[in-house]
Amino acid sequence: MKEKEQSYLEKQLEATVSKTENEIIIVFQRTKVKMQDILEIQFLQTIDPVFQKDIIATEDEIQIIIHFPKTMNDFRKIKQKKAIHRRFFAHQIIKKVQVHSYERLHLLICPENIAFDASLTPYFYHYGVKESLPPYEKDEELQFNQLKAIVATIIDGQYKFEEYLNFHQTLKLTELANEIMQAKAMADLEQIVQQLILDLEKQEKSLVTIPKKQWKFQRYVLLALGILLVPSLLYSLYAIFFQIPKQSAYVKSNDYFLRQQYSNVMDRLERYNPEGMPYIVQYELALSYVRQEALTEEQRKNVLNMITLQTDPKIFLYWIYIGRGMYEEAIDIARSFEDQELIIFGLLKLREQIKMDDSLTGEEKQKKIAPIQTEIDEFEEEQKRLQEEAQAPFEEEQNSGNLPDSEVPSDSNVNESEEQINTEAEEAVTEQPSSDTTGGEDAGLQE
Repeated sequence: MKEKEQSYLEKQLEATVSKTENEIIIVFQRTKVKMQDILEIQFLQTIDPVFQKDIIATEDEIQIIIHFPKTMNDFRKIKQKKAIHRRFFAHQIIKKVQVHSYERLHLLICPENIAFDASLTPYFYHYGVKESLPPYEKDEELQFNQLKAIVATIIDGQYKFEEYLNFHQTLKLTELANEIMQAKAMADLEQIVQQLILDLEKQEKSLVTIPKKQWKFQRYVLLALGILLVPSLLYSLYAIFFQIPKQSAYVKSNDYFLRQQYSNVMDRLERYNPEGMPYIVQYELALSYVRQEALTEEQRKNVLNMITLQTDPKIFLYWIYIGRGMYEEAIDIARSFEDQELIIFGLLKLREQIKMDDSLTGEEKQKKIAPIQTEIDEFEEEQKRLQEEAQAPFEEEQNSGNLPDSEVPSDSNVNESEEQINTEAEEAVTEQPSSDTTGGEDAGLQE
């Protein structure tokens, strides 16, 4: 078991010191002290009326039992006091040392040997008695160094008492502690502490003192207000940096749209997510992209006919994504409508984008294009099959002899018939409500 480390007081006295709630017991070994008779130290019992001292001498030990009232405070409690009170206490200790006039009694200045009452008056538990109890002699230099160390401990408190006493020359002290430890005389030390008191009093005069309960209430109120204001502040910042510029962009894009400056519409809204745009802004942006898209006039006409203020907003998003080169997103929308024409148009765009991507190797391009090309080929096969099914009734009539040669559709006649069917389909789609997203584009995007 690790032995208890000796305190500075125990080291100086070569004794054991124990403390309970209301008493301190100092035990000296007879062989280590100079005292011959207990009468030599009997007067210690009356030196401080605030303490009741019992002195017990045996063959081996001398015990000094110091009883103190409950109102007496241990030195460690000075840390709990305000700065001004600590400075007053330090000044009181200096005065106590200055007025000490007993020639036979020697002061031992350290935290374990000091107590104080409610008025911050310091008291020493133990005094050395000349030729009887340690300290036997008055060492003025040591006593002054102890005094400076105790003052630094009280006022600065960055280090322990023994560190100030023994290592102040090597420690990194604060300016205040360094000034205290560099004092050359008692008068200098007293002047330093007095000035510290005056400075703090002057500072406190500029402050308003309020009850702690009121201060806590005000702090909680301010904290609550701060918490409530945080959302408002965040929203204000969001509005200033995001919402207001976005609304301004919407208004400006509408102005460009009305003046048919479609490229400016696209540029003005480029940084904003189309899914969060108002319906009318999506409509204007989609039309702007269609106007700038590489389509035939017939295709463009068909697409423009199907984009109205009653169209499903997903169709707007499809053309916005196509215009922005976000072909995979556009294809996903087309698949949700199961619109094969829009799907193939998006796939063709995606295929060209991959071909033009210089960051990909040839092998990577082929790997990405392969599934796209497969789907395009399947669509072409389906179109061919539908074309053959459309020619089948005419061939059956010709084979049965019921159809005159003049009425048998040649390849050119079949093509003319297909064009007529497509034209009729386009007209039918044009007459349907614009929310029907399949027919119009099927007629308009076939290649």
